[in-house]
Amino acid sequence: SSLRYLEHDRTSIVMFPEGQRNPSESGTLLDFKKGAFFLAYCTHAPIIPIAVQCTYPLFSWPLMRFRRNCVVRVRVLLPVSTDTLTEEDIPTLIADTRRDIQKACNTLSAAARPSPAST
Repeated sequence: SSLRYLEHDRTSIVMFPEGQRNPSESGTLLDFKKGAFFLAYCTHAPIIPIAVQCTYPLFSWPLMRFRRNCVVRVRVLLPVSTDTLTEEDIPTLIADTRRDIQKACNTLSAAARPSPAST
């Protein structure tokens, strides 16, 4: 199982907590699923949140690929320890992590928009 694999090999995995592609034009994150957080809790693995700017203007939904020559801004946030959490802490962990990622995404997306002076 994934749990045994992570505990034994202490490997890293990447999970997308929204659970699906997000076509939001505004960059608002979808609700996070609990699977990644439950797995981190069970293995006491830290969560390394990663924020990505809103990619809606950079992605061609009909072609399902990014446009050519685009820049996507990414920020790696501080690790979140799961060592002392209880199962009852998981909903708060999810909410806090989503809030922090959303805030960073908003900052990245704002920085990516051209300023009014440059348009």
